[in-house]
Amino acid sequence: APGATRAIDGATLTARLGRRAVDYALAFNLRSTRGDQHTLTLPANADVIAVRIDGAAQNLRPQDGKLVLPVRPGVQRVEVDWRDLASPGLQLRTPAIDLGANAANLDIRVELPADRWLLAAAGPRIGPAVLYWPELALMLLIAFGIASLRRTPLRLHDWILLGLGFSTVSWPALIAVVAWLLVLDWRARRFAGPGSVAMTKGTFNLMQLALVLLTLVALIGLFGAIHSGLLGEPSMYVTGNGSSDRALMWFHDRTGAAFPGASVFTLPLLAYKIAMLAWALWLATALLRWLRWGLDAWLEGGYWRRDEVPAPKQELDVAGTPDDPSTLPDAAAAGSPVREDRLDIDPEPTR
Repeated sequence: APGATRAIDGATLTARLGRRAVDYALAFNLRSTRGDQHTLTLPANADVIAVRIDGAAQNLRPQDGKLVLPVRPGVQRVEVDWRDLASPGLQLRTPAIDLGANAANLDIRVELPADRWLLAAAGPRIGPAVLYWPELALMLLIAFGIASLRRTPLRLHDWILLGLGFSTVSWPALIAVVAWLLVLDWRARRFAGPGSVAMTKGTFNLMQLALVLLTLVALIGLFGAIHSGLLGEPSMYVTGNGSSDRALMWFHDRTGAAFPGASVFTLPLLAYKIAMLAWALWLATALLRWLRWGLDAWLEGGYWRRDEVPAPKQELDVAGTPDDPSTLPDAAAAGSPVREDRLDIDPEPTR
């Protein structure tokens, strides 16, 4: 009966990105109904390092990119390792590979070193998603909305720069800093002028303590962002098919002879470090202005409320009238005689 005599199951292509080259490893299960030869087409510039069949090394090298493998009836595990000496640059694209037979359950894995900064990735439908960019777009919209309120000394570019610095570190820390700025603005507006909010002593003091704690949380978040940005690695919020910032994995269910491709866009990590250093210098100068404004907002209407001291009672003389003459009742109005005190003054001598 006519039909194919060979099929490939469970093929995996792994790409390990290096500084000056990319190492590839192709592994698959080859099923055959008879003994024959199988031709595998690799990139023309592939420098084959090793070929193994069922774990046994084979002394095989490609000719014009075509690697001929011996095939026996049954199932055998084939592994081919090669190196591409071309620098990947900004974009790494997996090479075009012809498996020579129909294949199913194909996996692509791209491993990034610690000195590369992942920007984006593309490949088969089942694979990683870099959520940083849609989250960044949402952050820009929120920054525009907050800046349009003009509630704080921060302008639109300040909100954008603040969000960019926290975008690869921690969104919750950014929310804490934004909440700190907005709450201080509310504090300054509510207790300024004659329309200030009436608040009991205990509530006011509790609010002041809460603002101090919120300030400490915001400052810890700011310094943590600087530390993580300068000494840590950026988080691009990669998810999907078990992927991470350092390992991107795709899955394709079925293909013909052509192995599906994937692309990864990266930059040297040094570019991220330089950007974070510039952001940290900007933040250091901006934070001084924000703290001065925050202190004025915290002191608006007083910084602490104490118990009011009762007014002292006026002492009465023996006659039962206050010592202060200004408190004497109007005798004429009351209809009672008023005693006039006379002073003994010596008469002026005559000349």
